[in-house]
Formats: sequence, structure tokens, C-alpha cells
Amino acid sequence: MASGVVVTVINAVAMMAAFPIYLHFLVYEKYGVWLVLTTVLSFAKIGNLGIGQAVMKLVAEEHGRGDIEGIQRYVTTPLALLCLSGSLVLIAVLVFKAQIIAAFKLSDENAWMALWLLPYIGILSIYVFIVQAMNATLSGLGWMDLANYTQSFG
Repeated sequence: MASGVVVTVINAVAMMAAFPIYLHFLVYEKYGVWLVLTTVLSFAKIGNLGIGQAVMKLVAEEHGRGDIEGIQRYVTTPLALLCLSGSLVLIAVLVFKAQIIAAFKLSDENAWMALWLLPYIGILSIYVFIVQAMNATLSGLGWMDLANYTQSFG
């Protein structure tokens, strides 16, 4: 419980501190490009397919039974699925990157920058999937404090 409050405070302070820093270094137009890219990352999270919640439930059940092999099975299989799902998201981002950027109607300079950064957002989506699976595993094992800290710092 306390870790959830601490993580919420850390995230709130980080967001309040980050906004002026982003504006200082990125100015308004570049900050807008950054928001476009985070929007794409948010849509990429759909590729998670609810696997994280299922992992948490199944790991908790196996942990309750004391079945270490079952826990390992319920961790490795979803990680492989999420890597596959994240790879599909990356491929979709790479194939449709021009259409994705065109949908936001950016200026030529900003569109070029977003096109250059978009593949990294696709790679970042795979990382996000893996972090979510690991957090679900930690939660299923009853280590909510570690899951909260990992989520905050990941």
C-alpha cells in the first residue's frame, strides 16, 4: 500500500518537473512531435492483448500451489508472445510510418523528425510489453512494492 502512494508521488513530481524541461529543450513545436510519438506508443499498447493481467492471475495461482515450474511456464510463454506481438507492432509502425505521420498533419521538418524517431517508438513498445509482463509476474508473486517501483522507473 505504501509503495503505491510513494510511486504515485514520484510519478506526479516527475511529470511536474518534466513538462518545463521538455518545453525548455524542445520548444512547443518539438514538444508537439514528442506528443505525437507518445500517442503512437499509447496505441501500440493495444498489442499487449491483456496478457499482463492473465500472467498476474496465473502466476498467483501457481504461487499459491507452490509450483515453481508452473510459474516459469506462465512467465516464459507470455514473454515470447509479447515479444512476437511487439515485433508485429514494430513491423506495422515501419510499414505504415508515412501514413501514421501524415495523419497528424505535421510541418515538413517536424514530419521528417517524427519519421526518423518512429522506428525507435516501435522498439520501445517491445520494451514496454516486457516491462508489463515482468510487473505482472512480480504482482502475481505478491511483490507489489517491487512491481510499483519497476513500473515507475521502467
